[in-house]
Amino acid sequence: MYQVQRLRDVLIFFAMPACALLFQTPVLGANISVIAEGVFSEYSDPQGLLPFPQPEAGSTFTIEFAYASDSIGFGLANLGLYRSSILSMNLTLVGATFGLRDSNEIVITNDYSIRFGSDVQDAWLARTFSDAPTGVLDEALRESHGLVLGTVRPAALQPLPPTMVPPLTSIALVPPPWPAEWDSAVIYYTIARKVTDPIAGGTTFETLAQATANVTGISVIPAPAAIWLFGSALGVMGRLRRRT
Repeated sequence: MYQVQRLRDVLIFFAMPACALLFQTPVLGANISVIAEGVFSEYSDPQGLLPFPQPEAGSTFTIEFAYASDSIGFGLANLGLYRSSILSMNLTLVGATFGLRDSNEIVITNDYSIRFGSDVQDAWLARTFSDAPTGVLDEALRESHGLVLGTVRPAALQPLPPTMVPPLTSIALVPPPWPAEWDSAVIYYTIARKVTDPIAGGTTFETLAQATANVTGISVIPAPAAIWLFGSALGVMGRLRRRT
């Protein structure tokens, strides 16, 4: 439950402003294909907003997406944001499939906590979302789905002890490093209320409904290169079907 709560904070946190590496070799001009599968972990929908029923225990979520590794984005010392870099994305759960929405982006953080005081250490987030007006001034509902991997550490543990995952060393949009030591690897679908402060100009998000799945396997295919298979802490390397 702690992981899910922190991931919820991560998603909202990323929306407001904008690990040991297995491989870190740029693939210039390549389209990267990603497939991840996970097992249902949480469902919260008190207002009946989600367009699907509560999944049964053990249900599988599958997300497939492709992105361009040479996408143009902005990069700070600790944050990379690549808007419209995702070429396609499909999330399948409970017999329904949800595709690419109005907007999409990939967000990569490197030691974000050190720079901004959050307990989000490193993260790799791919998401697509759309905003629908609610009829209330300066308010909209943001519907979003995607994949987020994160290293989340309480501030008391900063800097990381040597035995823990070292910081991500790059925010470049290259085939993402997904070592087994990620604290969290989650496929998600959320609906949040987006409210803009007309005076301060800031934006806040309140999660109204969400469904999540803990990732059991990820495969990454930098085309036309060979297939690279990665395993998460929750599964077996390259396996996209949970062992029974």
